[in-house]
Amino acid sequence: MTGITGISFQRHFLSRKINADNLVQLSYGRRITRPTFNEMAPFVFYSDPFTFFAGNENILPTYTNNIKTDYSYKRMIFSVQHSMDNDVIAQFQPTLHEETNTTFLRTENIDHRQTVSIIVAFPLQLTSWWETQNNFTANYQKVNSELNGEAYAVDQTGIQVVLTNSFTLPKKYTIELMGYYMSPSIMGYYQVLSRGFLNLGIQKDFQKAGMLRLSFNDILETSQLRWRSFDGADLEITGRLKFEKRVFMATYTYKFGNSKIKGTRDRKVGSQEEQRRVTN
Repeated sequence: MTGITGISFQRHFLSRKINADNLVQLSYGRRITRPTFNEMAPFVFYSDPFTFFAGNENILPTYTNNIKTDYSYKRMIFSVQHSMDNDVIAQFQPTLHEETNTTFLRTENIDHRQTVSIIVAFPLQLTSWWETQNNFTANYQKVNSELNGEAYAVDQTGIQVVLTNSFTLPKKYTIELMGYYMSPSIMGYYQVLSRGFLNLGIQKDFQKAGMLRLSFNDILETSQLRWRSFDGADLEITGRLKFEKRVFMATYTYKFGNSKIKGTRDRKVGSQEEQRRVTN
């Protein structure tokens, strides 16, 4: 832990409530993002005779300085933020072993990353039974680093859209349709290609007889990570990784006992952060 001795991670903010509908905030903060277990684990995973995946036991945590301003009008939020990251943790960075013609894709630290983002989020009540939550992000990123003796500097402009539609239907039916899209972005040595997914959820409330939920994640099976090295890079690599298949899930919930009994207390333990890092 000597690497973070003497470094303070704090958040400072100013808030001004203009009236009941308008609020302005300004904040500055520093934070640390520690690597997960899988990003540190030195184990080697075989992909094909010439490609291997591995973690990095020497990976460093990421330090971020962030300044952000928010303006809220009723339920609408408008934000602008600027962040500077040092030693960014990036997975699947390539190292070519020419004598064996093999490529290791391992976790590496990216020297510097700068991000400017504009975020708009607002709900819309289109009808008495149809409500939407809309989130739009536009950003500009610039990365400077070095890998395998090659210095590179790349930048990227992108957008991210999350749209959630909720439908409240007769006879206690509820439908939720959620779509996500992200344009090309930077992942260290790579450009990550556009990606997205579409999820569907249906719920039937039987009241005293229980509740039935049906969910279908990634209906179009488009939730996958696709990447390629930037134009002009010394090492040309393309790849695709799908983390999970389409999932259909059915859940039925029925409450037993006296509903008036006070629920159990939500307890938090100090090891939750370590548990999160191990499971990622």
